[in-house]
Amino acid sequence: LEHRHALTMSVLTGLMIGSVRALWPWQTEERDLLPPPSALDFVLLAGLALVGFVAVTLLVYAGRRRDAAPTAD
Repeated sequence: LEHRHALTMSVLTGLMIGSVRALWPWQTEERDLLPPPSALDFVLLAGLALVGFVAVTLLVYAGRRRDAAPTAD
């Protein structure tokens, strides 16, 4: 990871984006994608995506602050 960070992140991002189709909850038996059945389901889906985005952003922010904090040696 230290030597190939960009390549590793690209591969992992591709795997996560590719898995979204398999994880989509509204599909037919033939694996065709369907829209959410109601507006409430869509709002719930968008809300959970937003919560996940905020959680990751906060973790990255906290990690950068911890790394930048001076050490007391």
